[in-house]
Amino acid sequence: MAVDTPEALFFYELGILRDAEASGGRLLDWICGHIQNSELAQELRRQRTLSDQHQENIVRCLEVLAAAPLETPSTTVEGIRSRLEEFNRLRPSPELLDLFAVGTVIRFMDFSVTSYRSMVDWTMLMGQTECARNLRKNLAQKEEGVEALERLHHRLSREVLTPA
Repeated sequence: MAVDTPEALFFYELGILRDAEASGGRLLDWICGHIQNSELAQELRRQRTLSDQHQENIVRCLEVLAAAPLETPSTTVEGIRSRLEEFNRLRPSPELLDLFAVGTVIRFMDFSVTSYRSMVDWTMLMGQTECARNLRKNLAQKEEGVEALERLHHRLSREVLTPA
């Protein structure tokens, strides 16, 4: 498919966002299987559940627009995952892996927030208010998730980086 119209660009970007939710969910699953901090694991499982809902909201958006979902891979998320796996191969202590993992998830979520902001803006400019509503819901949940993870990141940082 040629990306030669604004609509094609919109569906291309929406496909990336849809794949980012799916691959981000797999990233969260991987992290939960490797970390030890129970509070972090609980928050990541919550984000994982939301990621499934976000994918459903994207599909609803596509249905409203009568468009077929594009299979557009999110290389950004795969890069983030590769970076985390490479760090894990360095055999960090459990505390350092937890700290690095939460920072990694925050970077992924920041990418998502930025992407959702653009897509909400585009849907509003296109007059697609129902689609915008679905994407805005995802955006608000991502922003709340980033805030929760940043608070947790600060607490973990204080525990790990502050001399005893």
